[in-house]
Amino acid sequence: MLGWTASLLNSLTPLSESSAIRVLGVTIDSHLTFDKHITKLVSSCNYHIRLCHIRQLIDHDTAMTLACSSVMNRLDYCNAILYGVTNQNIVRLQCIQNHLARVVCSAPYSSPSAPLLQSLHWLSISYQITYKIAMLTFKTKLHHQPIYLTAMLHNYTPTRQLRSSSAGLLKRQTTSTKTSDRAFSAAAVKIRNDLPVTIRSATSSLQFARRLKTHLFALSFD
Repeated sequence: MLGWTASLLNSLTPLSESSAIRVLGVTIDSHLTFDKHITKLVSSCNYHIRLCHIRQLIDHDTAMTLACSSVMNRLDYCNAILYGVTNQNIVRLQCIQNHLARVVCSAPYSSPSAPLLQSLHWLSISYQITYKIAMLTFKTKLHHQPIYLTAMLHNYTPTRQLRSSSAGLLKRQTTSTKTSDRAFSAAAVKIRNDLPVTIRSATSSLQFARRLKTHLFALSFD
C-alpha cells in the first residue's frame, strides 16, 4: 500500500505558479497593473468594431445602438478596477473609444475625436472610471449596502464646528503606496471629496447621476 502511494505521488506533476488569474472576465496579474486584462480588452474591442464594414448600410441610431452594445459595454464592464493604472493603458483604451466614435459618426480616421465624443455624449475613458466609482460610492452611502464597502467609508467629523461639517465629506484614509491609493477605501473618498457640494448633496441616485454626468462632461470637453 505504501509503495503504491509513493509511486502515485512521484507521478504527480508539480503545479506551477501563474502570473495572472481570470475572475468574472477580468484578468488580474500579480502586480495589479491590469496590463494583460487591457491587452485582452483592446483585442476584443478591435474584433467587435466590425461595424465599419456595414456603417454605410445602417442609420446613425442603429450604429449607435450596435456600438454601445458590442464595444462600449466592454469598455464599461468592471472599469472601476482600472483606477490609477498607467496613463499608457488609459491611452490604449481611449484609442478604442476614439476609433469607435469615428466609425459611428462616419468621420475620417484623422478627424479630431473630442468633438465626436461630445456629440455622442460619451465621457472619455478616465472620466468613465471616475463616474463609476463616484456612483458606487453614492449608492453605498445611500443604501448602506453592500456591508463590506460601507465599512470602508466614514463621514468626516471635524474636531470643531466648521462649514465642512455639513458638506458630505468622507474621512480620508492614510496610504503609503501608489497601490494602496488605488484601493476603493482611498479612491472613493478622494473622488467624492473632490466633487462640488451641489453634487454631494444630491438626495437620489438619479439626481446624483445627472449632476455628476454634467459635471464630468464639462471637465472632459472644457
